[in-house]
Amino acid sequence: MLVPSMNRREVTAEVIKDISHLNSVTLRRLFDEYARERQKLKIDKAKDYARHYSIKTASKNPWLISIKKCASKPKFQGVQDAMAWPVTYFYSKIGLQVFNYYPQDTRMDVYNGHFFVRYNQRMNLNLNSLTDVIKYYFEHNGHLSTQLIHRDDGIINTVSVCKDGMALGVHLTDPFWIIHNTFISNDLKKKSQQKMEAKMLHKIQKEILNEKLGIEPFDMQTHKANLNLMAQLSQRKIA
Repeated sequence: MLVPSMNRREVTAEVIKDISHLNSVTLRRLFDEYARERQKLKIDKAKDYARHYSIKTASKNPWLISIKKCASKPKFQGVQDAMAWPVTYFYSKIGLQVFNYYPQDTRMDVYNGHFFVRYNQRMNLNLNSLTDVIKYYFEHNGHLSTQLIHRDDGIINTVSVCKDGMALGVHLTDPFWIIHNTFISNDLKKKSQQKMEAKMLHKIQKEILNEKLGIEPFDMQTHKANLNLMAQLSQRKIA
């Protein structure tokens, strides 16, 4: 169970233990349940249709699991066309923290509670429950592209692009954590941030093309994530 006295290594080990079980058992069941529900309710195959599941593991950790159609898939034909975002959370010494682990990168994305407060405010959601804010965020921003910014004092800041804006934070090593501290909506981005985003997205588009052409090594998980990120970004509302 996640407890405030744990250090970062212990938290990482606890989350990995849970996610391994979720990937082997729970997610299969939830994907099947999700597909059956779409069919039963006759959901339009072109609609994303997000569902959120709350569970508690044997380790007594609470998890929120968001499942929806892959943004890059025109139509939902079966569970292979869905994606899940399992996140767990607890109150550490600094307050609420939400954990999203990426096994392929051995990377932990950590969202501090302040991030969701800002997200709620800057997106004008007016949601009263932080749990509802977390669900809404992952439903609409499941994919991120992150750039590291090395400072002269040795600190590594992070800028992560998502559909609704940017997550700003810091990069830590041993273990590999990216801590997202705050959120900037698309309408609040500075010109320098807009230019940075444009370069990041150009790089992703080039990677997708090179992977298709066989110029770069093909990794299915990375390729799928890139396609879904670009598809999500294409859904942005233009003011």
